[in-house]
Amino acid sequence: MMNLYSESAASYCERIGTGIFSEPINLFTNVFLLVASFFSLKLLQKHNLLKKKYVSLAILVGLIGIGSGLWHSFRNPITHAMDFIPIYAFFIVYLYSLFLLLTKKKMSSLGITIAYVFAQVWLSAYLPQLLNGSIRHVFNLGLIIGVLLWLRTRYQKLNYPLLALFLTYGLGVFFRSIDKAVCESFPVGTHFVWHIAAAITCFYAVKSLVWIEENTDTTKTKTIL
Repeated sequence: MMNLYSESAASYCERIGTGIFSEPINLFTNVFLLVASFFSLKLLQKHNLLKKKYVSLAILVGLIGIGSGLWHSFRNPITHAMDFIPIYAFFIVYLYSLFLLLTKKKMSSLGITIAYVFAQVWLSAYLPQLLNGSIRHVFNLGLIIGVLLWLRTRYQKLNYPLLALFLTYGLGVFFRSIDKAVCESFPVGTHFVWHIAAAITCFYAVKSLVWIEENTDTTKTKTIL
């Protein structure tokens, strides 16, 4: 187990050692996730949408930043778990909330979410090195395109927050994928751009749900509150 984590210590281009500040830029840029968490909560408060599942999303954004910061500072199984658990928790809550708004059916939304997460985990397990471990994110981008088209058909207008999510997420995935490839010419790597893009993406994820709430007939949404 420890050999696995010692090998992963060099998995980011910027990493220059094993100390707490061995990835200073990757560490510092997690602050953007804390900022995104704060503004997500403010957004929900402004639109009077302080529902538990939405508030939990905003809080999870901050936990992602904390967990990622610890992972980029101290490499061990515990910090690894603290890094990926909030990410998957955010992903699951967001997908469930999104599908619930679209289908109005709790069990169907839960089933779709579970099936999708299993498919994503399978992809990551069988293609771990493809695109520097970013294949699951490319899979997610495909899902977002499908949801964008679905919402465009249903509401006859574009969900601009979801479009912004797609663009920032896509940009982040690109820079996450090329981190190792640019090491020789750019020693600090590009993983830090992924952190910044992920923070913006998380904020727009929350905002995309607010958009759907505001563009849905309130008499039809009472069943899912």
